[in-house]
Amino acid sequence: MLTITHTPQPLSYNRYTIVGDSLEELINDCLKRIRPQSKIYYENELKIDLLKYKKSMIDVHAGVGISYIIILNN
Repeated sequence: MLTITHTPQPLSYNRYTIVGDSLEELINDCLKRIRPQSKIYYENELKIDLLKYKKSMIDVHAGVGISYIIILNN
C-alpha cells in the first residue's frame, strides 16, 4: 500500500511524498506520474536509488510541474 502526502516546501508548493513497502508498486505508481520522455531514465534510477538508499526523488520537470520524494519502507 502506498501513502501519498502533500508536503509543500517554502519554495516548492507542488511537492508530494510517496511512501510504500513494495519496490515494484512504488516504481509502477511513479512511472504514471512522469512525462513520457523521462520514463526510461527514472525506471532505472528509481530502482537503483530505492535499493541503495531507500529514498529517491522525481524532479519538477519530469513530474510535469510536481516534484516527488519517494521512500521505500522495508
